[in-house]
Amino acid sequence: MLYASEAWWNGTERQSFFLPNKVVGTGHTRKVDDLNRCLLQAIRGALPVWRTTPTPILHRESGIPHTTTLLEAARLRYTRRIHLLDDKHPIVQRTYNDRYKPDSSRRKPKTKVTDKRTRLEITADLLGDMKKPLPLQTPTNPVDNTD
Repeated sequence: MLYASEAWWNGTERQSFFLPNKVVGTGHTRKVDDLNRCLLQAIRGALPVWRTTPTPILHRESGIPHTTTLLEAARLRYTRRIHLLDDKHPIVQRTYNDRYKPDSSRRKPKTKVTDKRTRLEITADLLGDMKKPLPLQTPTNPVDNTD
């Protein structure tokens, strides 16, 4: 149900393109409502409940959270996968925000330039700076098992 949701789900709110100080919706309410309707039908099919059972009780009894919670969890898992990649991986190279640093050799634009980051860059910044796990290394004194 959430296959490839990291490609289109970027949260419930985003920064306005024209007004940088304003927060607007992402326009995914219809998709989320459709997914939630599908999820509720699956929960009703799995649990022995009446049709009039309230939605929060269905989520509680089934142990399945709301669709937005599932989408945010998938987004955070994707962010974690990006952070676990090697620094030389092409996706990690694309998450660097070097192209938005001011360049002194250029003329200053007449209009104010807003921060136009890609979805990949925004998603990679969700967890901030994380320590990468150390890669597995061979032991310094390998044991000789030949007898």
